[in-house]
Amino acid sequence: MGLTATGLACSDATLDSGLSVTVVVDAPLTPARTGHEVTFTTDLGVVVHLTTAYLSSESAELLPCASAGASLSTTLKTLFAIPSAYAHSTGSPTRLGTPVVEDLLRTTGSSPLGTMAPPPAKYCTLRYSVGAADDDAVGLPTDGSMMGKSLHLEGDYALTAGSASAPLTVDSTEAFDRDLTFDALDLSAAGAHIATIAVDKAMEHWFDGIDFTTTTDDARSRAVLSHVRDSLTVSRR
Repeated sequence: MGLTATGLACSDATLDSGLSVTVVVDAPLTPARTGHEVTFTTDLGVVVHLTTAYLSSESAELLPCASAGASLSTTLKTLFAIPSAYAHSTGSPTRLGTPVVEDLLRTTGSSPLGTMAPPPAKYCTLRYSVGAADDDAVGLPTDGSMMGKSLHLEGDYALTAGSASAPLTVDSTEAFDRDLTFDALDLSAAGAHIATIAVDKAMEHWFDGIDFTTTTDDARSRAVLSHVRDSLTVSRR
């Protein structure tokens, strides 16, 4: 599944102000890959093989440097909470509110979440939100596997290298926010400024600490989503 900028949020003010910030999600850093599949070993020796992996980005918000500290208390407010029914976030000059389903196993490249036209200010933080996808989400798989879900993984696992494998499915409808800080982006009204902010994630530790012989499917899904959150980083380009 390839994502394009078509249909993604973009403010008309971008053309007028000359201030433009595009947010992209990079293809995850992955361990051993075979085509559109990945295999890695957890810290407990479990061999995980993924053939399908999707994550739903709900919104991305640019926060001024002076506001980042005050907003920190809200970053975990939705983690493991019951998500709202499929409602889009509200877009603004500093917020992208169009849900985008990301194929986590794509081999290369960046997928755009959209472009903002923020007012002149110094920005230091991107609030990245994951939440359940609705039927209007960009990049929604046609097989319905991501409808109403924030995360969907399929594949198999073996308790030790060379042992028999068992099917693996991880589904989550839960949501979270994470505030990701970067080197200050100083957008001045004097002259045009164009910047790109990239959200990265590394998946090889998403199943760490999980005992596959005793953990329930629900507990496993919660642990994986928490690892996804912890693996997020951001950079300027």
